[in-house]
Amino acid sequence: MLHSSSLSHSSSLSHSSPTTIRRAKPLLGTIVDISLFARDDDDSSLSELSTKCFDRVSEIQRMMSFFETSSDVGRLNTSKPLDHVAVSPETFKLLQLAQDLYNNSGGTFDVMYQNRKEFPEASILFHDNGTVSRTARATTDLGGIAKGYAVDEVAKLVQTKPGVSAVINAGGDIRFVGEQSFPLSIRSPLFDGKLFYVGSFTECAVATSVFTHMTSQVSVSVFAPSCALADSLTKVAFRMSAAERSNLFLKYQARCMKFSASRDKGTQELVQ
Repeated sequence: MLHSSSLSHSSSLSHSSPTTIRRAKPLLGTIVDISLFARDDDDSSLSELSTKCFDRVSEIQRMMSFFETSSDVGRLNTSKPLDHVAVSPETFKLLQLAQDLYNNSGGTFDVMYQNRKEFPEASILFHDNGTVSRTARATTDLGGIAKGYAVDEVAKLVQTKPGVSAVINAGGDIRFVGEQSFPLSIRSPLFDGKLFYVGSFTECAVATSVFTHMTSQVSVSVFAPSCALADSLTKVAFRMSAAERSNLFLKYQARCMKFSASRDKGTQELVQ
């Protein structure tokens, strides 16, 4: 996962210490950690913004949770094939993005991966009235993209507050928001405490996933215009070679870093 060392250091904004609020809650199957920094806002104003941010994530969880049967995704997964299911405009758009990623990645990113072997032709149909339907009894899981989407939505809330900067971290999906610059390091995929410093960033969206490949652990970090894209493209980056994903990453304005580590060989290296 990603580690932002700025979370444990003082702000680099001006010479005065800013007002800072950091909170974390279990949501979307992970820990959502939001740190807010402001020069001028008082604690109550920043606290109110923090509450709104977590309320927004909770709202997205209610819409897109795989485990809640009353969510948009839950109702889609219990519907009969070709039945029209009413979903929120947000879920509709995110499902469309997921379908777009599936098509453009040759099926490498797939929100219906759980039943793909059983239903190889399964897909989601989008209707003019804002409803969706599935062509087969394949289940949909937005877990590989909804977390990043939630981070993006929190970022939008922060951007409505001039002078406020933020670090939003949902299980390795990170957004830096505002004028403040934050240093970024990537944890070793062996989780042995080692960090690889990447640089210092403002207005950054990046996601990291860790995969096992034979005897090695590989961490894949993707920088993209949004965390929804970065989150989904980590899976693509791991499974595709640089040549295979070249056009895809160009289309989505994304770039990738890979770290490979082997306990057997005792080596850790940047492979891309």
